[in-house]
Amino acid sequence: MKPFIFKYFLIIISFFSTEFSFSQVSVTQIDSLITYLESDAVAVDDFELTGRLCEEIETKSKSINYEEGFFISNLIFVQVNRSFSLGKIESYFDKLDSIIQQKNHSISPSRNIEYLLAKGYTSGLNGDFNKELECYLLADSLVLSHELLEWKGYVNQHIGNYYLVNEEYNKAIKIFKGIVYDLDVSITEEDYTHSLQTANLGILFSYIHEYDSTVFYIKKSIQMGLGNYIDLHYQYLTIAEAYLNLNEMDSTQKYIVLTEGLYNDSYYYSVDIVNFNMVKGHYYTKLNDFEQANKYYKKALIDADSLNYINGISVANAQVVLTTLKQTSQLGLLANFENYRSANDTITNRANLKNEQQHLVQFETLQKESEIIELKLKNKIETERKWFYAAVLTSIVLILLILMLRYRNKQIKLKQKLKLESLEKEKIEKELEYKENELTLKINNLQQNAKIIDELKKSNKTEEDINEMIKAFDQNYISENQWRKIILQFENIHDSFIPELKNSIENLSSNDIKLAILTKLKYSNSGMSEVLNISTDGVKKAKQRLKKKLSDTNFVSVLF
Repeated sequence: MKPFIFKYFLIIISFFSTEFSFSQVSVTQIDSLITYLESDAVAVDDFELTGRLCEEIETKSKSINYEEGFFISNLIFVQVNRSFSLGKIESYFDKLDSIIQQKNHSISPSRNIEYLLAKGYTSGLNGDFNKELECYLLADSLVLSHELLEWKGYVNQHIGNYYLVNEEYNKAIKIFKGIVYDLDVSITEEDYTHSLQTANLGILFSYIHEYDSTVFYIKKSIQMGLGNYIDLHYQYLTIAEAYLNLNEMDSTQKYIVLTEGLYNDSYYYSVDIVNFNMVKGHYYTKLNDFEQANKYYKKALIDADSLNYINGISVANAQVVLTTLKQTSQLGLLANFENYRSANDTITNRANLKNEQQHLVQFETLQKESEIIELKLKNKIETERKWFYAAVLTSIVLILLILMLRYRNKQIKLKQKLKLESLEKEKIEKELEYKENELTLKINNLQQNAKIIDELKKSNKTEEDINEMIKAFDQNYISENQWRKIILQFENIHDSFIPELKNSIENLSSNDIKLAILTKLKYSNSGMSEVLNISTDGVKKAKQRLKKKLSDTNFVSVLF
């Protein structure tokens, strides 16, 4: 996974972990890490990243005593590493066991099932088949007691695979039949899982030599669309081998050709190619074409040897010897070889029979123990279920109360905030209105004083009297110096208006600025003519010139 994606994911986790925090770590944060770890974002074979995340989840869970997080971190680790030796993951199983053995653990039935399947699989890999089956059956009892139908097929598949590996084919077929027909009820026929399980059921029938059933189920899986998901070389080869055992040579040849076509399109250098050449050898043997049969058995032997496929080497060698003897008509040697094979098979079968009887006794003992455990488990589960329902109802009530209180507090805070904002806005508007009125009054006073002075100049008073009166009004006459003060006061009220106006227009005159201020203060044309000491027509023309200058700016809509 790319480092920046992982970094981004951790940022998201830290954001969501603030709501219900326990010191610096929260359950939400841990659950987010678990969800990420179980998603497709982390590759199944990325053991380094998986191990690092599991350690982080375990450490955080320990710090807040979060039992489920601690359990899941160890469970994911053993699930990813279950194909390795038991020694590598034994300590993690010990941690899981210690939690499961507690009476009042908080682990969900689903996680318990995952734990049992992982433990069963690992036990089987390490040769403890009794423990493997015990774990699978306990998982099955949890599925039934808690009605976890979504887990039914998955658990049954483990049980079926157990019987298959231990060559209890009839039991395996019974299990896989149940899986296939359960899927028939709930899943469409195009579904990959359904078609694959149907094909596997057909392959199982080949182990008990019911080749008609083999052909039926594998063909059915192909009709259901299995070829949309995987290459069908193995399925075609199995059908070919089934027809060969049914002595239907034309059908055998047809499916050999189909298989060979797939191998030509995409060569598989694996055990499959060994089996393919073996089937071709068997086909030509039945046709008594021992030369051709020998050719394909030798091919199978070469591939098996290069792959170190011991069983393939043994079988291919035997077939090469047989066909060579038949080809050279050395019937005496052939009879001796067949006697040797028969004796060897008898020894092997006796050993297998002895092992099978031992396994049967162990299984019957285990089955009785499992029944006792199952009864105890059912009683325990029933009691836990009652407590669980009570806890869930209590939790729901508490959560609803908390949510209601939080919602109510948010509404109160929101109303208070809106009220404060409204009062603040009203205060600002009043202050602005007051300052504008104050500036307008000052301009009007200056305007009135200017009128009085003009009238005095027109009267018959002596020049000395007029000068005396002008001195009395001179401090309020609208001079350029006073305009500068008015502009500064206007800027205090509308701090960005005049600077933005100057930035918008390069050739803006001082008269333009005065006109813009008076326009902003909503003076009439006649009022402007008196303040600026020009005619009303002069004001109109000046406003038109200003509007033209501002035509490409936002000030047109603000002023006009």
